[in-house]
Amino acid sequence: MVEDERPKFIIGFKTPYETGSFDAISEFNLEYLSITHQDIARTSSFFSFPGNLYPESGVASLTHPCAGSVGIELFTNDGKRAMIEYIFYHDLNPNQTHAEGKQHWNLEMRFTHLDGTIDFPVKSLVDKTIPHHQIRDSNEIEIFIETEDGIKSKTIKKVVS
Repeated sequence: MVEDERPKFIIGFKTPYETGSFDAISEFNLEYLSITHQDIARTSSFFSFPGNLYPESGVASLTHPCAGSVGIELFTNDGKRAMIEYIFYHDLNPNQTHAEGKQHWNLEMRFTHLDGTIDFPVKSLVDKTIPHHQIRDSNEIEIFIETEDGIKSKTIKKVVS
């Protein structure tokens, strides 16, 4: 797939205080996965937001519950699969150790490499592609993905189930 023909996958968020959006198939993301545009045979997107905050074993705690995730699957010409996932959380910051001691929304990334290994890159790497790791607190956040098929969005409120 040549760069000019690549599908559009813009992932973002909106709060009353800030807005951010990212090209999910950025050069950084592809390089991190050791994939080129020419390697990609097809893509698909996923958008998983139940509408409430929730803990998830090994991923999100009661004080750092998950809102959901959005991302893309990349299928290569040789039949392998990789994923780029943006995961949104609400950080209650109970020990007030960062973000000026305030609650905030978090955005993290998870990559699934062609060999199946999964990792969460360190914040210094993620800042190169998404400068919004900490998002100013608000009562709700709207998450969206824009593809060639249109825009999907969901608003999440700060209520933990």
